[in-house]
Formats: sequence, structure tokens, C-alpha cells
Amino acid sequence: MRLRLFRDRNFLLLMQGSAVSQLGTLMQTFALSLYVLNHYDSTTLFASILIISAIPRLVLGPFAGVLVDWFDRKKIIVRLDILSGLCVLLLSFLYFSTGELPLWSIYTIAIALSLIGTLFSPAVNTVVPNIMKEEDLLEANSINHMLLTICSLIAPLLAGLLMSFSVIGWVLLINGISFLVSALSESFIQIPKTHKAPQNINLKLFKDDFAEGINMMRSSRFIMIITFIALALNFAITPVFTVGVPHILKKVMIVQDYEYGIVNSIIGSSSLLAGYLTAKYAKRFSVNSILKADLIAQPITVGLLAIVSSFTFLQLFDTYYLPLVLFMMIGFIFIIILTAGNITINTTIQKIVPKDMLGRVGTVITTLCGAAVPIGQALFGLMVDSMGHFIPMISCTVILLIVAICSIILINKEEKTIETPTFDSMNA
Repeated sequence: MRLRLFRDRNFLLLMQGSAVSQLGTLMQTFALSLYVLNHYDSTTLFASILIISAIPRLVLGPFAGVLVDWFDRKKIIVRLDILSGLCVLLLSFLYFSTGELPLWSIYTIAIALSLIGTLFSPAVNTVVPNIMKEEDLLEANSINHMLLTICSLIAPLLAGLLMSFSVIGWVLLINGISFLVSALSESFIQIPKTHKAPQNINLKLFKDDFAEGINMMRSSRFIMIITFIALALNFAITPVFTVGVPHILKKVMIVQDYEYGIVNSIIGSSSLLAGYLTAKYAKRFSVNSILKADLIAQPITVGLLAIVSSFTFLQLFDTYYLPLVLFMMIGFIFIIILTAGNITINTTIQKIVPKDMLGRVGTVITTLCGAAVPIGQALFGLMVDSMGHFIPMISCTVILLIVAICSIILINKEEKTIETPTFDSMNA
């Protein structure tokens, strides 16, 4: 891994701003999830907040990509970071004024940040390919992922510690300030002008540019296969980790808030290792090989998580410490494999798609991949509340197994025609 990339002023400023903002956001997400689970004692309600947060991205995501390709991406990310900071600071003021967070306020901030993120995320995702050389993209994406992982390790510990003193208001205050610091850092970045601002904005031009992004996707068989595989996998994978794991740790194993933070940090640390391993070794393999490894690992891992957290298995022990350790180890291994696949696939897409179309193509892919997430979360949450966590976990395992078998058959069938070379040949 070439840490010399940090000598690039633009890359350093982007990573600095992104890390600060991400740390505050992760602390807030972690704290709000604990707040809802502790105060309302409902997995369905917890899942509903996640679902509502996803709706703006799903509805508006594809159209946001056109705007990102039209307008100055630097102005977009700086101004939206400021807006996010003001929204979160307003919520912290509400808490300090009343001593509580009404449910409506949690829903409101979730929707507001989701709306902002609908435009912010694709803008940021297009910046790295624009400020870095193509041969440095894999390392840049790996470094970016590692920094965000470090934030994900620190955030649960800090948030768990603050939540143990029942001070969620301070978590919100820190996140609000972090957005403003991030905006300050990003304001000094110099981003090449690859956007194409239209002379006259109208509905026909919008539709034409949007269709151009769709056609670009359809012309790449690799992108189409990845998109539809991710659609199926997200239906089963995301609910397990966003709804199932918090329920298992808090309601089945009954861990304390600080223990919950430690477990999340340990599992998340595997993502840091994955970033390093990807930057060092991914170029030796084809994207198809990495994708197949992901597909095989996913049903095995979720199945093991279901077994280790089952009541039958837990009754074999006087305490939950050994099952908890096994649970963390399985999650640790799974995240390494999953993260390595995500980084390499994302880098490949960045190289395939023209820079002036990254916003449109990226948001369409993200929206299609995320379309099944709220449905999966809703069904998973309802099943957990009505029948416990084991059957939903096993159901997800079966779905993942079917998806893996079908996907590998499809990849093997198309392998000779899909242009998915190794990273070395892409750099040639």
C-alpha cells in the first residue's frame, strides 16, 4: 500500500474531511440505535427507522446522479456538509432543552440526513476517481476504506461510553460539529472540472442525460450482473447485520452498552485488515474470482452466526461469553471477505465508467442494489418480533445459498464474454 498518496494535498484534505464527518455520523447512528432499543424495546420500530431512512435514497437516488454530473461537486459536498451539521445541531439543542428525543424527532433527522445523503454520497464517490491517477485508484479506495473503518472502530467505543452516562445529546453535538469541520476541510480541495453544466436546464435534457447513464450500464454485462446479484444479496445480508446482530447482542445475549460497543469495534476491525489485504493482494486475482469467494462465504457465515446465537447452543454454556467470542470471530472473518470484494468491485466500476457519467451510473447502481434493503429489514424485523431471531437467520442463509449457486453458474457461463480482467491488465 502506497501511503505516499497522502502527499497529494487534495487526497489528504478529502480523507481528513471524510474521516471527521464519518466518525461523528457513526457515533450518532450507534447512539440512536441504542436509544431506540433501550427506550422503546421494539425490533420492528428499530427496523422502521432504517427503512424510512432508505426511502429517499431509493426514490430520488437515480435522479441525483444527473445533478451530480451537471454541477460543481466541490460546492455540492461542502454546502451539504454544512446543512447536515445544522440539522444535527438543531436536534442536539432539542435534547438539551427537553431532556429527551421524541420519536418524531428521530424520524425527522433520519429522513433529513437521508435526503441530504442522496445527493452528497454520489458527489463524494465521484471525487476520488477525479483527483487520483487510475493506477492509484485501488490503493486510494483501500486507504479511504481503512480510514472509515478506523472511525467505525472508535465510534462505538466513544458512543457506548457516552451512552452509559445517558448523554446522547453530546453525541449529537459532536456529530454536528464534525460536519462543519468536514465542510471546512473540503472547501480547500481542488477538483478537476469534469461535470458538464447545461446551458438551459429542462425536463427533456434531464431525461436524455438520465437515459444516457442507463444505456451505459446496459452496455456493460459485468455491471448488470453485479447489480442484480447485489440486489438479491442485499435483501438477505443487510437485515442480518443492521437488525439481527443488534437484536442478538442486546436482547438475546443481554450485553451492556459498553460491551455492545466493544463487540461492534472488534467485528469492525476486520474491515481495516481487509483494506490492507485488498491493496496488497487484490491485483493478483480477477474480479470474478473475488466475487465467487464472496458468494461462497456469505451463506456459510450467516448460517454459523445463526447456530452460535441459537437458544439450543447458548444453553450448553453457563455464560454467554464463549458464544459471544465465537460470534465475533465468525463476523470478523465474514467482513474481511465481504469488504475485499466490495473494494475491488467498486474500483473496477470506477475504471469502466467514464468520469463524466460516474454520478448517474453510480446512483442507479446504488439504488437498484439498495431497493430490496427496506423490504428485507421490514420482513426480518417482523419475523424477529413474532418468532425470535433463529428462523429469520436461517431463512437468510437459505436465500444466500440459492443466490450463490445461481450467481456462480451465471458467472461461469458468462466468464468468457464478460470483460473483467485482473487489475494489472486494467492498468496496462
